[in-house]
Amino acid sequence: MLIFSFDGYKAFLVALAEEQKITFAEIARMARVEPPYISVVLRKHAHLSIGQAIAIGRALKLNEEELDYFLLLVQKPSKKKKV
Repeated sequence: MLIFSFDGYKAFLVALAEEQKITFAEIARMARVEPPYISVVLRKHAHLSIGQAIAIGRALKLNEEELDYFLLLVQKPSKKKKV
């Protein structure tokens, strides 16, 4: 799976979890957070910190370019709903 085909880190992590049969609990361990927090993050109510993203990227063995792109996705401003 190419991370470069994604425009959001949450979609990438969900697709990766499905493809590689990784649980949200395993992603939480990679990020060094509690599993419920990752569930909240992946359901769009919270965001990863840069430190958490680096930990996940390293655990996933992303190469330098992939990790840089992943970090850019994490830093990308989220779209706000218009009222």
